Amino acid sequence: MTQHPLTNSARSNGGRLLLHFFEHDGEQYVFDARSFRAFRVTDCAREVLKRFGVFSDRALVRVLARRFSLATICDTLSETNSLVQSGRLTLYDLDTFGAPGFNRIVLLLTENCNLACKYCFEAGILNQAAGASMPTGVASAAVDYLLRYATERECTIQFYGGEPLLNWETLIHTLEYATARSSKCGKCVSFHCVTNGTLITKQIARVLHKFKVTVQISIDGDKKAHDAGRVSRSGHGSFDKVRACIRLLRNEGVNVCFLATIASHNHAVGAVLSALEAFGCSASFCLVASKTPGIGLSDEQWDKFHEEHARLLNRELKQVGTGLSSSMWQRHVATISQRLRGQDRLVYGCGAGLAEFTIGTRGEVFACQRLLDGSRGNIGDFMRGHVEPHVLWPGFLQDVDSQPVCRRCWAKYLCGGGCLHSVRCLTGTNDPPSEHCAVFRREAEAAIRETLTLARVRAD
Repeated sequence: MTQHPLTNSARSNGGRLLLHFFEHDGEQYVFDARSFRAFRVTDCAREVLKRFGVFSDRALVRVLARRFSLATICDTLSETNSLVQSGRLTLYDLDTFGAPGFNRIVLLLTENCNLACKYCFEAGILNQAAGASMPTGVASAAVDYLLRYATERECTIQFYGGEPLLNWETLIHTLEYATARSSKCGKCVSFHCVTNGTLITKQIARVLHKFKVTVQISIDGDKKAHDAGRVSRSGHGSFDKVRACIRLLRNEGVNVCFLATIASHNHAVGAVLSALEAFGCSASFCLVASKTPGIGLSDEQWDKFHEEHARLLNRELKQVGTGLSSSMWQRHVATISQRLRGQDRLVYGCGAGLAEFTIGTRGEVFACQRLLDGSRGNIGDFMRGHVEPHVLWPGFLQDVDSQPVCRRCWAKYLCGGGCLHSVRCLTGTNDPPSEHCAVFRREAEAAIRETLTLARVRAD
């Protein structure tokens, strides 16, 4: 599952705990960022842990003696040292870690798009009005490369654009070719299609169902919210077309999910998710990667977003263990909970350039589906030259411990540093934006609290 073990040359926080303190069900807890363990703590333990590794034991006793008895302080110090010695509390970052194995490709089937969404990040990158389309030969080479070098039996092909359904010929060719080839080489390929949801026909829906394609539709809430940002080239809203196409897909049994882009026009995230879940499909959101006024959120809108996001998470926490959690919770928080339970530390964020490559319309190989940092060559040349994936994009993603802001964050091994494209767009550096970090940390704490609640339910 992982390959090429690496030494952590940026091993930070030498001899220091990296902790997050929080409350859950009226009690105080601490989460260790490295061991992924949570502990219920007393007031004294909280104060000791805040200073552990910074103060000597004697200095700790002197500082805390006014609040706690000597026996309580000494017992707490003894227990803390025992937890450190056992590895349940940790003083150091990871010594080594593995780069994720290659198992996904994104096919940029066309640079063309029939919409002109106001916040589209591709508008300044691709010629969407007269964009190139990927020939079937390029798609075949990309599939062959994936099947040759994928490190796991199960791998993924994602169709992307532009609007990928505008190149239906290559899309259906890829479905047929990858299915036939994968069965011969012992691999299992799953398919995903990211679409604006306006071009679905009954015939297309039936093909997507036949090949078990998961269709992710970009939809930004109710009609008013969606049509404020996702418009045709003539400026007309696209919601009505999308709604009709969703109905077609659902009628044919296609697995459909939604992704809303939260921007200035639809920053009321609760209303957005409620509108999408009314369709009966899984729904989640991402944050627009723009600071442009009227597209990116203003300071006031961020305040309202954070307040609403916190309210949604607190509401969902009350549903833990009942089986009634929302799709937003499942796709955001439950994913983090699975990482906690599996002790799966995320070091390289999205995995672009390691686990995943994007193939352009002419066969260009990009590390990132948002075409960040340009191409490193052509997929056909790499296939013929037997060029292995791990040599293509060394250093595109920094490990999370090499990033000055991230290395000090208690949620770093749950996050991995986030989306590099969003980071660059919003900060102009490799340092993540504070607003995005606040959103993820809130979801990470909710995931920790979920695991505590489920553990208590099982114990009862």
